[in-house]
Amino acid sequence: MAKGRQREVPETLHNSAWAWDFFNVTTHILPSWTASYKISSKTLLQNRALSYRDVGNAFRNELQDAEATKGRVARGAFSASYAGEDPQDDEGDAHIIEGQYHSTKTGERKRQRSPEKRQECPACGLPHELTKCFYVFPNQAWKGFKPREKIQ
Repeated sequence: MAKGRQREVPETLHNSAWAWDFFNVTTHILPSWTASYKISSKTLLQNRALSYRDVGNAFRNELQDAEATKGRVARGAFSASYAGEDPQDDEGDAHIIEGQYHSTKTGERKRQRSPEKRQECPACGLPHELTKCFYVFPNQAWKGFKPREKIQ
């Protein structure tokens, strides 16, 4: 915009030209903000007092606030229970527990194992190979490892 104004490009000199283009684009990103900003800046547009820097800063601030308040909800983090009752079909979600869903990140996939093929350590009964068992090979254990009394 600044270079366009220096070179006297007509679309940058008149705020009504660039403002409506800006509002048309931002309607798809932040529709409620765009609608309210159009209404509140209508007199500034008519008086040709609307600055592209003010509009850009206001939009940038609103966009940052919108991103900061957007929460992430992990799917399947908690199971639903209705009035303290147990879920009706426990088997219905078995495929979820076994890791059938793929990660949404590109290049990453969860390991898919069936319950029959899962390796169980003969020493402690936990799901890992014997060669990686901290109870059998305590020198391989990580620094804060605390063995369970029931397993020892």
